[in-house]
Amino acid sequence: MIKIRIMGTKRDIQYIRKQIERNGNLQLTEFSDCFPMKDTKRYYRAYVEVEKTTDMLRKMNNESNDDVPETSYFGTGTRYNK
Repeated sequence: MIKIRIMGTKRDIQYIRKQIERNGNLQLTEFSDCFPMKDTKRYYRAYVEVEKTTDMLRKMNNESNDDVPETSYFGTGTRYNK
């Protein structure tokens, strides 16, 4: 499960909801109401819970490990050879 906080106008939040619903790789499990942000009447926030679909999980599990590169990159951009 992935939890996401979305911030923007009500129209922006509705747009993102439609995009998540249309995405075949994600299943929308929960979408909260819009809550007003402090000190503004224009911007809101909403909380979303999504899960990967079973098709996506099957695809990820079926990928071969031959495609894994010999080097790995970490947050600092440092390259480590295996």
